[in-house]
Amino acid sequence: MEAPVAPIIIAITLFAHLILPPALIAWVAFSGSNSRLYWLLVALFTAAFLATMHVAGAGWSWFGLFWRWLFLALFILAIGRFLRQRWSALPWLPPKKVKPWLGTLLVGLLAAYLLTSIPYLVSAGSHDGRTTELTWPLPDGDFFIMHGGGNEAVNHHYNVPAQRYGLDIVQLNDYGVRARGLLPPTLDAYAIYRTPVLAPCDGEVLAARNDLPDQKPMEMDPDNLLGNHLTIHCHDLTIVLAHLLEGTLRVDVGDHVRAGQPIAEVGNTGNTSEPHLHIHAVEGRVTDHDELAFKGKGRSMTFSGRFLQRNDRVDVR
Repeated sequence: MEAPVAPIIIAITLFAHLILPPALIAWVAFSGSNSRLYWLLVALFTAAFLATMHVAGAGWSWFGLFWRWLFLALFILAIGRFLRQRWSALPWLPPKKVKPWLGTLLVGLLAAYLLTSIPYLVSAGSHDGRTTELTWPLPDGDFFIMHGGGNEAVNHHYNVPAQRYGLDIVQLNDYGVRARGLLPPTLDAYAIYRTPVLAPCDGEVLAARNDLPDQKPMEMDPDNLLGNHLTIHCHDLTIVLAHLLEGTLRVDVGDHVRAGQPIAEVGNTGNTSEPHLHIHAVEGRVTDHDELAFKGKGRSMTFSGRFLQRNDRVDVR
């Protein structure tokens, strides 16, 4: 019998975000290092892992955003502890035996592997230079980018040409997490569910769908990729707003909208695992579904001058 998908996802996410980081930090603080070289490589490996998770970890809105900064503080304390208590007593190089040198080599290779990924993670905050400023498409609230940015390390849309710079946006509740629970089965547990969606620009409505019912979380509909959605032509772009709530669209094809105008509410329709707002921009006036969703040329977007990527927070007050 296959294990349920949700528990597997929770277990993997929990291990990567909340179990492995403190274990590595403890390794730095209490390591039985046989040399300074070995410990330095342990510290470099841990630093690279924490940096990778800080930028690319996709589960921080599940557990709370403060964990990223707590682990950074604990890492600095771990380094200080080791330097005070053990550094001066260690030789620079491991003993002249096979096992200590193999351990040092292995840790060095792991550290080198993760360190080489850092420039790629840094590049996630850049785009092709041709960006368009839009109005934030949600009202006052505390919002969080689940997917977005300039490469596939932080944005699962990136390899789809039309959706290259697409964003998946969730809302944070009073506890700083996106939902009441890790993968709650009820839609109302998600903070963004039923949140009003606002027009991101002045433009003409090119397409609108409003008849699909919400799915339960984790039950996806790949046959209706965008779910209930709206497309708006502005700035010689077609803006796609997807996964909207059934029956909440306030405009129709041919209508002209103004930036900031309420146009729908966030739902859970289409190829989505949980309530969120998806937005992406395609160059030109596009009405063909395949070009809109797959083949078109995606354009990067900025909001108040910010090019957003995974783990960015947008606090609208």
